[in-house]
Amino acid sequence: MGSRHQVLHPGDSGPVQVGTTWHNVSEFKGHETELAYRLEELSPNHIKFVGENKGATSIDEMTFAAAGSGTSITYHSHVEFHGVAKLAGPFLQGEFKELGVTTERQITEAINAL
Repeated sequence: MGSRHQVLHPGDSGPVQVGTTWHNVSEFKGHETELAYRLEELSPNHIKFVGENKGATSIDEMTFAAAGSGTSITYHSHVEFHGVAKLAGPFLQGEFKELGVTTERQITEAINAL
């Protein structure tokens, strides 16, 4: 499938806080797409990002909970297509599941590297 996520420059300067924006370029099925993301919610146990472009809205959430001597992290992503792109949604479910597995691995690797 060949997916990669590359966060480009932040759209805002200063500390990361609710309302901070940035652009994300992703390659999915050989095509690059750019989403304008904003941080919607930020608390010690929950983060919510919303990314939008003319074809889709992506809502990504991470929830954190104590788990023994560590932390359990739950990641959830929901993509809603708009316009003509909405017709392709049902046909892409398998690719999105694979992308979810890849994303989970990447998040785990990034956290373990801290």
